[in-house]
Amino acid sequence: MKKENLITAFGAILLMPPLFCFPFEYWTYKSMRGYSVYAEKIFLAYGFPKPDVFDARKGITFFENNGNVFFAMNCELALKKTQVEAQDSICLINMRLEEKKWELANSCLILVKRLMELHKALKAVQA
Repeated sequence: MKKENLITAFGAILLMPPLFCFPFEYWTYKSMRGYSVYAEKIFLAYGFPKPDVFDARKGITFFENNGNVFFAMNCELALKKTQVEAQDSICLINMRLEEKKWELANSCLILVKRLMELHKALKAVQA
C-alpha cells in the first residue's frame, strides 16, 4: 500500500467522527441549554441538595447473582447518605462553635480578672 493512501485512510478515520457528530451535538446543545435552569429550580422547590453537593454514586447498590456482580443506582439512599453527612457536618460545626465560645468566655474572664487587679493597684497608688 502506498504511503499517501495510508495517510488518507488514517486522516479519514480521525476526521469522520467529529465531522459527523458535531452537527448533532450542536443541535442538542441549542435545544437543551435552558433546561439546566429548570432542573435547578426543581431541585430547590423539592428541597434536594444542589448537584454540586449531591453525589448519586453514594447510592450504588451491588447485587450478586451466580458469580456475576451488577449494580443499580438508588437516589433515595444517596439522598439519605447526603443528609447524614450534612447533619454530621452541622454537628461538627456546632461542637467547634461551642469550643470557641468557651475559649472566648475564658479569655473574657481572664481579662476581667486582670482589669480588677489593675483597678485595685490603681486604688492603692491613689491612696
